[in-house]
Amino acid sequence: MRLIDADAFKEQVAAIAIKDNLPAGKCCALCKLIEMQPTVGSWHKVSDGDLPQGPYSKKRKFYCKEKGYGYRILLYDDKGFYYYSFDLNIGIDNEQIVAWMELPEYEEENHAESC
Repeated sequence: MRLIDADAFKEQVAAIAIKDNLPAGKCCALCKLIEMQPTVGSWHKVSDGDLPQGPYSKKRKFYCKEKGYGYRILLYDDKGFYYYSFDLNIGIDNEQIVAWMELPEYEEENHAESC
């Protein structure tokens, strides 16, 4: 998967359509198709009470912003967030976490050939 700026891409599509005098309907259809594509996860603020929704029978990994530390991957289950270190799991207060985000699933890269 590659991340792109979809808004900038739609502007480029519109500019090419105008330059090449393409039908407006086709340009609109392509822009709608771009808009319908899935987006990457967004940040969830813990201060808003937005915690991962379980139930989780096992701990799951999340990308988190921690107060006074920075960004790190933490574990989460029905009891809360945990630091992860080999065989040692240490709980962490939810108040220490500013925000969290789902980690993306791995996908094989399959880039289409250029036109």
